[in-house]
Amino acid sequence: ILTPVDELGFATHRLSATHLACAVFATEPVERQLDALTAAGLAVVQCVPDVLCTPWQTSTWTLVFDGDDAWLRTGPYAGLRCAGPQWRAFVE
Repeated sequence: ILTPVDELGFATHRLSATHLACAVFATEPVERQLDALTAAGLAVVQCVPDVLCTPWQTSTWTLVFDGDDAWLRTGPYAGLRCAGPQWRAFVE
C-alpha cells in the first residue's frame, strides 16, 4: 500500500478464531460521500465495499467489468477492484 497510513481507513471482520478479513480504503472519498448523505438528511450506519456487491458462490470467483475497472470477488468477504487491463495478473 503506497498511501500514507493517516489517509487510510481499516475495517475488520473476524472469520474464525485465527483469521480476519481486512478492508483498507482511502478515507477522504468516504468522508466526502458521508458528508453529502448527511447534508441530504440520511444517516449512514453501515457501509459495504462495492466489490462485495458482486455475486459470489462457494468455490468460484466472479469477475465483473465496470467501465475501466475490474471487480474480482474471490470469497464471502474477499475481493478486489483494479484497473480493467490488470485483472489477468490477479487471476493467473
